[in-house]
Amino acid sequence: MGNTFQKKRRSEFGSVLLEEKSIHQLINGSFIRRNKSKRILHQAHKMKELDSLDYRAPDDYPTQNYFEDQAHNRKFKTRLMAKWIIYFLIGVIVGVVAWAIKQGIDYLLEWKFEIVEKAYGEGNMGLAFLAWYGMCLIYGMAACGIVLLAGPLAGGSGVPEVKGYLNGVSIAGTINLKTFLGKVLSIIFGYASCLALGPEGPMVHIGSAIAGGLSAGKSRTLHFRVPKIFEKLRTPREQRDFISAGAAAGIAAAFGAPIGGVLFTIEETASFWSRELTWRTFFGCMVSAFVVNAMHSIGSHGSNLLTSTGLLSFGLSRFSLYRYAELVPFLVLGALGGILGTLFVVLNIKLSMWRRDRIKPHKSYAAIEVFLVVTVLACLTFGVSMFGKCHPIADVEVYLNNDVTCDRNITTDGKQLKSLFCAENEYNDFVNLFMNPQDQALTHLFARTKEAFTFPALIVFLILYFLFVVVTSGCEAKA
Repeated sequence: MGNTFQKKRRSEFGSVLLEEKSIHQLINGSFIRRNKSKRILHQAHKMKELDSLDYRAPDDYPTQNYFEDQAHNRKFKTRLMAKWIIYFLIGVIVGVVAWAIKQGIDYLLEWKFEIVEKAYGEGNMGLAFLAWYGMCLIYGMAACGIVLLAGPLAGGSGVPEVKGYLNGVSIAGTINLKTFLGKVLSIIFGYASCLALGPEGPMVHIGSAIAGGLSAGKSRTLHFRVPKIFEKLRTPREQRDFISAGAAAGIAAAFGAPIGGVLFTIEETASFWSRELTWRTFFGCMVSAFVVNAMHSIGSHGSNLLTSTGLLSFGLSRFSLYRYAELVPFLVLGALGGILGTLFVVLNIKLSMWRRDRIKPHKSYAAIEVFLVVTVLACLTFGVSMFGKCHPIADVEVYLNNDVTCDRNITTDGKQLKSLFCAENEYNDFVNLFMNPQDQALTHLFARTKEAFTFPALIVFLILYFLFVVVTSGCEAKA
């Protein structure tokens, strides 16, 4: 009797536990479904500005008969000639814009360094620091303000947006005049500050915007529209090809490498390609690289020789590239580069997710972040440069004069070395790495000079600049 009663109580108690467990599962399940529904609605809200593009070509008998018609053949030849002209204009305009960006950056950097040198010449180190910090802060905040006004697409490299467009996903504002102007101006001011960024990546987006606007012959911002021949070139398939060529022209203008521009577009951005597009893109890349090289060489040197190689020049010798003894260090550098690249990607993903949740929803937070980043980088670059040692410029010049394998036109020259914090005929290795424009710092590093930079200076520059790039990548002033 007692055992039966205890079993009955245990069964009743178990049924109560089962009922409570079922209730908890029901509540948790409904809670999970509600959260899932909220996430789906949030993702749908974020994707409301996305649109798909139809790149398929019609293939039916009426279309085939139309293509075989003589009238269509005449129109096809006219449209083909117009395409080649547009590819030529894309190369010219991309080259001119790249040259204008380079000139704007050089002007702002020269103005900044003149102010710092003038303040240091008066014997006041504190005033020199305030001049350096003030100019970096003005340029950095100007770049941030331009991005906030022009929209989020004006910041960053723009490569993901271009890749999305070329693969059939249209993001509103990717190819328009407002984004184009915002990106150009933000590059100039951002690069002229002390932020660790460069114009090479954004040139892909700039070239794509130029190609998209020029081939369409219209602008919604300016309420401008050209009829006739451009109507046939506004289809998604035609726009895709022109934008692919514009992205390649941007890379060609940045690095002075037409073939590299074509290969970059084939491998990294475009999924739709053809043999005809290869030749047209290569033609536009050649025009772009030639225009930026010619304008930069004539404008900078006043010479009729094309001595420039694009926005970024590594300053390598034309006569001797490397020695056999350098092959082992090359392997070590390759492995080190892979490790640092992996570490950068991991840190960048974590930092981008943190910015997405904490900073992106608030524009004021973005401006505060840029202010803090510029402040820290300006203080570090100026403070570290003060601890650099002074070296005679004549030692570098004597080595270059005795080295017949070097080309003085494209290697480190004593005239390019900054004498800040040193006597007139001396240079500071830390200043020429941290406070110099980044393209000139690369030229000094790749030049065939003996002991131009000490080993501690190179190690400090490697560590700090890596951290600078990690922090700068993703902020609102980043280009």
